[in-house]
Amino acid sequence: MSLRPAATAFAATIAQYISTVGKANSDMCWAIVAAEAVAAGLRLMGGKETVEEFASQELLDCCKEHETECYTYSLKKAFKWIEENGIREKGDYPFLAKKCMCRPKGKELTVGAERIKGIAEVNSLDTIELMKAVVRQPVAGR
Repeated sequence: MSLRPAATAFAATIAQYISTVGKANSDMCWAIVAAEAVAAGLRLMGGKETVEEFASQELLDCCKEHETECYTYSLKKAFKWIEENGIREKGDYPFLAKKCMCRPKGKELTVGAERIKGIAEVNSLDTIELMKAVVRQPVAGR
């Protein structure tokens, strides 16, 4: 199975981010990485022909609702949020490149939101364990 579509989608998202926000504001990269890792993991696990694009904006807006500006956040906490709340597709919650008010999911979106079933930390220096993790789930570095 080729990962080229996943890599292309990730590169396009990062390119959009850089052109929209600029290199100076990196306080939302964690949201993009978390959303793209979930998409890549689903592609690996389900053998889907197309790569879902998930709403990094939803993570930015909803993981820490009390924040009024972009903020740094742990990928582990972002994955935990996705596990508990699910994540919408990008079309349902477009990327705006700034922190906005969280838009709660309606009942229909809560049911349809993509979820992950768990998170685990892997020693990035242990190549064998890292490769085993890549086969089972999304993996993101910090």
